[in-house]
Amino acid sequence: MADGDGPWYDGLIDEWDKEHRARAIENGHLVVAMRMRGHSADDFTYDPRYEPYIRRLGLLPFVLQFKRRAPPVNHAALTALVDRWRPETHSFHLPFGEMTMTLEDMAMISGLPINGQAVTGCVSAVNWRERTGILIGVQPDAPEEGKVDTARVRHSWLKAVRGNINPCPQGANDVVVQQYARAYLWYVLTKVVFSDATGNLALWMFLELLNNWDTQYSWGSAALAYLYHQLDLACRRKGDTSSLAGFVWSLSVWMWERIPVGRPDIKDPNMANPRGNPDGLHDDDPYPRPTLAYYWEQVTVYTGSSHVRYKCYMNELDTLTAEQVHWLPYMEDHDYDLNEMCTRDSHLWRARCPMICFFAVEWHFVDRVARQFGRTQGIPIEESNEEMLSLHRFDRRNNQDISDWANKHRAWIEIWNQRDTLVQSENRPHNQSTYQKYQV
Repeated sequence: MADGDGPWYDGLIDEWDKEHRARAIENGHLVVAMRMRGHSADDFTYDPRYEPYIRRLGLLPFVLQFKRRAPPVNHAALTALVDRWRPETHSFHLPFGEMTMTLEDMAMISGLPINGQAVTGCVSAVNWRERTGILIGVQPDAPEEGKVDTARVRHSWLKAVRGNINPCPQGANDVVVQQYARAYLWYVLTKVVFSDATGNLALWMFLELLNNWDTQYSWGSAALAYLYHQLDLACRRKGDTSSLAGFVWSLSVWMWERIPVGRPDIKDPNMANPRGNPDGLHDDDPYPRPTLAYYWEQVTVYTGSSHVRYKCYMNELDTLTAEQVHWLPYMEDHDYDLNEMCTRDSHLWRARCPMICFFAVEWHFVDRVARQFGRTQGIPIEESNEEMLSLHRFDRRNNQDISDWANKHRAWIEIWNQRDTLVQSENRPHNQSTYQKYQV
């Protein structure tokens, strides 16, 4: 630990360390459990007529799993985990080493595609209302006089014009069905995966990506980049109304799979295959099969005083040992067949590369968590603090003058496009004695 008010060790960035929740806790300041912005999309009418288009995007497995109601969120347990997040390493710092959510976890839990183009592009708000009208069939109202025109709509408006109140008409032609399908996807993606701190706004930039059904994007890496970005912000929030946005549902499942802290009881551990035929077998279409998130769909999360439970979970993480961690949870068999999208892009799971979601560029530091892949943990590559600081200064609110993130981040996109060549080569299996040397 460093002397005085400096970082605890040389790898930390002083600017972030001073603001970190863990620093406040260390100095005896009171911090409370955060509000996790985990949202469901089950309140928006789903229509099977959307499936051919959603399938072409590679998003059907994700939609079929996450169009249902989310399990309860354990705000206190997740807050205790957020307290251990470090923006410098994109990992949770635990007593025995580091852990993080990786592309493997995102794929297994969500079924979102990992391989594909970076999720980015032009975010210019010029004529965005007219463009919205073309893509979903109805234009948002112009702002009231004196109000700022922002390129986003409320989820309540989207539901009213293209959801439960005004569902896709029977006998609608192909153009209309596609417009409704885009509106539905826009809602699900911005409600479940790319939620902001308010949790009730759909940003225009994500709708624009749904223009061409056959463009293959890496939605999984974008979801993880966005979640990393939100964790980078949340670990430095200390107010009574602090929150975590992004794909909180996936982070909950990740924690339940790997760490026995705040893990809920499963109501029916022997539940049947959710989308199988009566004989328990699937037909030739693998897309309706569930993702790993299905296993945790029906759970009982512990209730009680959030403040008390938060302290308990902090203490449990303080005493957590490597032997208590489930390092390879996806090696286990389940009573149902997982969707093939969970493993389709497994060749990229260990790629050490930048992940991109418009303004957010977040590195996938798999070399820091080799044990999560059953590999020997070596000394991680040291990163440039200046580069990390520079990347983390980009966000949507403070960089509204940038209208083309694809151009701004073209150097990082070029690295992402080389992802197949960036897969880690360490193939030696985990060895406890080697791991102990790493810890020293």
